[in-house]
Amino acid sequence: MKNGTLQVDFSSYIYDADNDPLQLNYSGNTYIHIQMENYLVTFSAPVNWTGSETITFSVSDGSAISYDQVEVIVYPSPIPNWNVVVYPNNSATVYGIVTLEGVPCELNDWVGAFVENECRGMAEVITANGTAYVTLLVNLASDEENVSFKIFDCSTETIYPVLETYNLHFGEELGPILLNGVSSIELASPVVSLFHSTEGYVLSWNAIPYATQYKIYRSTLSPYEGFELIATVSGLQYIDSEIQSKAFYYVKAVNNQISKK
Repeated sequence: MKNGTLQVDFSSYIYDADNDPLQLNYSGNTYIHIQMENYLVTFSAPVNWTGSETITFSVSDGSAISYDQVEVIVYPSPIPNWNVVVYPNNSATVYGIVTLEGVPCELNDWVGAFVENECRGMAEVITANGTAYVTLLVNLASDEENVSFKIFDCSTETIYPVLETYNLHFGEELGPILLNGVSSIELASPVVSLFHSTEGYVLSWNAIPYATQYKIYRSTLSPYEGFELIATVSGLQYIDSEIQSKAFYYVKAVNNQISKK
């Protein structure tokens, strides 16, 4: 895979009937890097290079020589399925230092910029001296839009949210800022109001920062036990049309941005 390495032990592929010492050599490579330690061969390639090369290996005992060819393929790495929406305005530029739970990201990781659920830009991480960087062009539909960020961890194909958001202006250059992906977010509890209507019991609540969904629980026993999940919504209201002789409710804010690709 791109930006990776492959080690192959050639000792099981070479043999001399007289047990003479054998010399392993190679030729024909242009982009593929090869390191050999005895018969242990390590393949690598330049950063972000993909493609294939046919490499010729030879083994010699000093008097006879044998050849064989190996095709080495460097495949592209997985990428997030974010579809960037472009607007005909002057984009903002964000320079970021990228981490996951405080640990620098790696090559093949990606960062995406979002306005609500719409992707406005994405870029691949680069690394230098143990630090991961990204340069993001962020498409803005209007000036001073609130932009959030997500990080795609290629090694696990998992997407992590970044807690901080920024209001960006047309043509603005921001950074370098820390973009730290997190695996868990503690959310506040919504304040719920309840009233009866002809449709049923109407529950409404305040928006909670970083919440992507709200889970509604109901008990018909008491306010302390017997709660069951009855609905999951993304808005700030729910109507329970099942009329009960008595009912108790609570609403839990959740964040489901940590997800597989």
